[in-house]
Amino acid sequence: MKSGRGRFWKVFGPDLNGRFGGLQGTGGLEAVILDADGTTTGVINDQFGNGVATVSGTGSGASVTWNTTRVGAYGPLPGVQAQTLTDVSQVAAATAWRSRRIDPTGFYWLGARYYEPTSGRFLSADPMGQAASPSLYDFCNGDPVNNVDPLGLEPGHPYPTPDVAAWHAANESNPQSIKQNTEFACVVYRNPDGTYSYTAPRPATPDESRGLSPGEHLEDGQILVGDLHTHANYSKKDGTVTDKAGDETNSDAFSDTDKAGYDGIYRDNLEHNNPDPYYGYLATPSGSFQRYAPNGDPLRGDIKSFPVDTSKPPQTKKPSCS
Repeated sequence: MKSGRGRFWKVFGPDLNGRFGGLQGTGGLEAVILDADGTTTGVINDQFGNGVATVSGTGSGASVTWNTTRVGAYGPLPGVQAQTLTDVSQVAAATAWRSRRIDPTGFYWLGARYYEPTSGRFLSADPMGQAASPSLYDFCNGDPVNNVDPLGLEPGHPYPTPDVAAWHAANESNPQSIKQNTEFACVVYRNPDGTYSYTAPRPATPDESRGLSPGEHLEDGQILVGDLHTHANYSKKDGTVTDKAGDETNSDAFSDTDKAGYDGIYRDNLEHNNPDPYYGYLATPSGSFQRYAPNGDPLRGDIKSFPVDTSKPPQTKKPSCS
């Protein structure tokens, strides 16, 4: 990138969800290096991916400068004007909100559409219509404290396979699940045009992790094909949070109860002449993403883990369309 002092390089580490590029850079900016002389400015992010301070100098001469741009979940706080990027020393201020810099227009570009921080809404309608976002313009389903939306695409965006849809749901919900030590869940469904989508991930008890939650419903022509749930943190049997070595609940794998539940749904589908498979998806504290194919399905109880150390979704064959 270029600023008033010439070209500089932005250094990114893992994003807010622990994956490189997993949230399009949200919370991942770690430093800025001026190309001309190698001057390095470190960036300190908070748990929401906001740039709160910069670090300059090294050793005993290092100093921290706190960002004067105060932000909330929807963007700069009322009465606070986000700075535009004009100099390398202003990177933290310009990217104060979720590692995004505000355009000279006063709007944030979130990949699919412009976002207006004062109203907390997008300037254009959701490209997927009201099936994805009832209001068409809301941000993070009205809950940016617990949700992220780095691309301006709400749950309901079409994906080529159920695996890809579930992967994106896991990418969205697992960071909050771990941070809050609360299981999240959502369902994956097939659209009438053969694409796949997911409902907004929600906090859920283990008993609520399969199927639609009370009050949720699918539109005509949408078919339920699976669900995703998370396992939050590693824990003892009494619920005490621990590390991986002390885990007593097999948090990085499907439980026997999980698998029995998916097997039962698949049998019920067959009894009601529904040949569609019903897959279980799991996101774990270690960041793994897994799919369980119920017994009786052609995959016969197979558990498949997809790579999660890449910004690309799992590579699965795109269905043919007639």
